[in-house]
Amino acid sequence: MKNHKQRRDLLFKKDRPYIRPLQIVDESGYTKDVRIIWVAHKNKPIPFLADVKTQEEFVKMMIEATHRLPFYVVEDRNSEFKDKGIVALIATKEDGWRIEPHVHFFPWATRRNILRTCIGFFQMVRYSRNIGVCVVRSLKENAGLFDKCVNYFPPNVFHRVGRIPMGDARGDEFLYSIRGRKWAA
Repeated sequence: MKNHKQRRDLLFKKDRPYIRPLQIVDESGYTKDVRIIWVAHKNKPIPFLADVKTQEEFVKMMIEATHRLPFYVVEDRNSEFKDKGIVALIATKEDGWRIEPHVHFFPWATRRNILRTCIGFFQMVRYSRNIGVCVVRSLKENAGLFDKCVNYFPPNVFHRVGRIPMGDARGDEFLYSIRGRKWAA
């Protein structure tokens, strides 16, 4: 039976997913990030942009959204890309102490991409001196993923906090948390 470190080492054997801030524009115009996210949105709409139908409206709404919340993209190995490509978009609600991530995986993200993204993001949170705690809210259909993520961390680092019966209009809500390093600063 493997311990949490051995599981992480096996998951990240060759490399890790790269999590970076979303870039919408650069000196040449719209970035490759926007083009990839637009393609993903056309195939599987991003929930907060579900009504958006044109690329111009999409870019406008993304720019407005990035002024309200920090967004990150996750690049990982995937058969759809030559090397690494964007497999997820993460928006985080932040208040200076607590963050609450909301992730949207793209249609081409594999189960391995999803697990690697979650573990990589939680590792980033765990060692960040800018984050006090990260709270994850999940519906029952995703709770299994986060229950699995718990096994990739030492005891009491990333854990299930509890369940809120009918905590969401769609059903029960499951809460998880991981501590950042802001408390140690």
